[in-house]
Amino acid sequence: MAKYSKFDKTCEILFLVFTFLWLLTRNYIFPFWIIRSTSMDAPKIANTMFPAYYLFNGLLIILFILHLFWTRLIIKIAFQYFQAGEVGDDLRSSSSGEDVSDESGKSANGSVVNNASPKKVN
Repeated sequence: MAKYSKFDKTCEILFLVFTFLWLLTRNYIFPFWIIRSTSMDAPKIANTMFPAYYLFNGLLIILFILHLFWTRLIIKIAFQYFQAGEVGDDLRSSSSGEDVSDESGKSANGSVVNNASPKKVN
């Protein structure tokens, strides 16, 4: 929201805080505290393991793999920030899905685009 409101410094500070907190919580606390606790400490507490225990730990590990993927994307954006000096465009709002037409009225995919403005009816 800060980027779209033209608060660039606020956006940069919030991005750096987000990056730090993401790295701390998703790549340190989650695997070394949460996953370790559920996979190593839970068997010591509960003598018998039920099938949902293995499913639950498997899903936590899959979530951690997703965290690693998302961390890679965040670090990539952070490196772009340090190289260019500004946070890049939002990757989610790309314009590749929009029809861009040239002056002849044909879009990039060859379909005809109606560029006429709507007429005002009295």
